Amino acid sequence: MLYNSFRKVGGAFMIRKVLLENKNARCYILASFIISIGTGIFFLTLNLYLKSLGVKNEFIGFINGIYYLGIAVLALLSGLISNIAGHKRSFAIGTMLQFLGEIGMVLSKNGFALIIFIFLIGFGSSLFLVNEAPFLSRNSTSYEQTHLFGLSFGSVVLGNFIGEILGSFLPKILNGDQAFALRSAIIIAATLTILGLLFIIRIDEEWVIEESESIISKIKDPLIKLFNYKKNFKIIGIFAISEFLMGIGAGVMVPFFNLYFIEYQGIGYEKLGIIFGAQSILIALASFFIPYVVKKFKKFYSVITLESLSLPFIILLLSKNKTLSIISYLLRGIFINASIPVYTSYYMDLMEDEIKAIASSVKEISWNLAWFIGSLLFAFMGGDYKSAIVTFFLFYTLGILSFSFLTKKNAKIMIL
Repeated sequence: MLYNSFRKVGGAFMIRKVLLENKNARCYILASFIISIGTGIFFLTLNLYLKSLGVKNEFIGFINGIYYLGIAVLALLSGLISNIAGHKRSFAIGTMLQFLGEIGMVLSKNGFALIIFIFLIGFGSSLFLVNEAPFLSRNSTSYEQTHLFGLSFGSVVLGNFIGEILGSFLPKILNGDQAFALRSAIIIAATLTILGLLFIIRIDEEWVIEESESIISKIKDPLIKLFNYKKNFKIIGIFAISEFLMGIGAGVMVPFFNLYFIEYQGIGYEKLGIIFGAQSILIALASFFIPYVVKKFKKFYSVITLESLSLPFIILLLSKNKTLSIISYLLRGIFINASIPVYTSYYMDLMEDEIKAIASSVKEISWNLAWFIGSLLFAFMGGDYKSAIVTFFLFYTLGILSFSFLTKKNAKIMIL
């Protein structure tokens, strides 16, 4: 019955078109799916691995912040690498950096080494985050974009789901003390990351071969186009402000939900994979269907509605009722993450091809710099979850309000 409903809205056709007819999109989605399984394992176990080494919450917050700082600081460089080397090589470099960083984390013997390797993982991630939107845009029509972004995002979330389930059981399956088991889980995560290269190397990127511009032109021309057209600059600025405000809120709490459930709610570690996995599968399903639900509405109003629906469930996280906190966690994640494919498609629709990578870079700089600040705020709060949740809510609200106000103020160039 679900399949028949999906066919009626064209879902089965679009998935078949992407997976069977669009080789580049297929290879990228499969690569990111495998890598995201490793990422799910890595980030579920990272905080717990650091705790097993005796690292305090304040330094764990700092380590998480450095990851997002790495993405933010190097996002513009990632955009320039994309213009010079193309998306395929950028994905390959990003995969290698992420793999080396994850292996380095389990070999590190001191805090400084942990900082270096988590920064390296951030750089690798930035190459993926910056290149994904322009790559998918180049490999789809305007009509297909939202559906392709939804499928890509959903596959990543589904991969995280599998990784989180595996991450919760691997320490039990593996012999040895907790630190050894968690370290082994991270090594398995790194192995899955490097396997993503098997699909990345099959991507065909003809536009890089066809364009005979010099390296200087590939760097200079997009930047000139960005700064010379007030429209582009204004649109990027509006998205950046919203991303920054919401990113601070997310950075305060989202990386620490595993600790929140263990320390604030008193839920056992073995149940984390089930909770996180349930959210991932629900987000994946939502991201597959949301493009069809919102296709009759303007993308701006769809984004604002979905983001706003997440707000009540952030406040409900303050409850000490375990069931209510889990439901609130799941619903907040569904609404805010379901908006992402629509939001990304909306942003790319407003940008010209030549500056999409740079525009994506600015977006990632804003978002991940904010997560760095948010993670530091968590560290300064000393792991006070009530303060973190209130801060989470306030900054999300500010981000949504600023995006709504500034977009409506520039409706002629923004409302799609």
